[in-house]
Amino acid sequence: MWEWPEASVSLANKSEAVKSSYSLPKHVFPLYQSSQLHTKPIRKMPPQLYLFAACIVALVFLFGRLYFRFSDITAPAGTAQASAPTESLPNDFLALRNSTESSAGRHFPSDQSPPQSDSLAKFDYTPKLPNVPESAPAFADLAKPVSFPRLSGCVVDRKQPEGCRCYTQQATPYIVSPDQCRAFIRYGRFDPYRPDGTRAGVAGTGTGGGVRAESSRALVPG
Repeated sequence: MWEWPEASVSLANKSEAVKSSYSLPKHVFPLYQSSQLHTKPIRKMPPQLYLFAACIVALVFLFGRLYFRFSDITAPAGTAQASAPTESLPNDFLALRNSTESSAGRHFPSDQSPPQSDSLAKFDYTPKLPNVPESAPAFADLAKPVSFPRLSGCVVDRKQPEGCRCYTQQATPYIVSPDQCRAFIRYGRFDPYRPDGTRAGVAGTGTGGGVRAESSRALVPG
């Protein structure tokens, strides 16, 4: 509201007006129902509040960008530091270590160990089976089986604790239980690898109270 000390038609003394705030008396509002829309004060949000909210959103966005940028920068650095000791080793040492790891991996199942190249296998003299030197990969092309252990005969010896033993065609022990050994002597054993029309060998001489035979059936001494 502007107030002047006196009435004047000229606008020259406009700057001399006294500016003051004036609020309408609220006790007269119920008397004028039609004037409620015109007398309701208009409230607006101050521009400073919008500016403050925009600043908060901008700060959150900037901090998020800085965090992800910093994470991307530090991650490759950590990976490089972890791989640095391996890269600094001599090439000869790395080759020897890889060869050793490949050799050790053959003692595990194939699905748990990396494959080994043929060039390295030719120089690997570590046996795959304990106490079997010919099982080394270096002898893979030479040590190829041409036969297999077949039951050739059994011996009953009452002086031995087991009492009954079986042998292969090369006179090496054929490992079976004593009961199975006696069953072979008593009932014989079908040989699916022997051609039809051939006869089993004749029983040999006895040793130590037993009889050794060249076939799956042997004689039990009386």
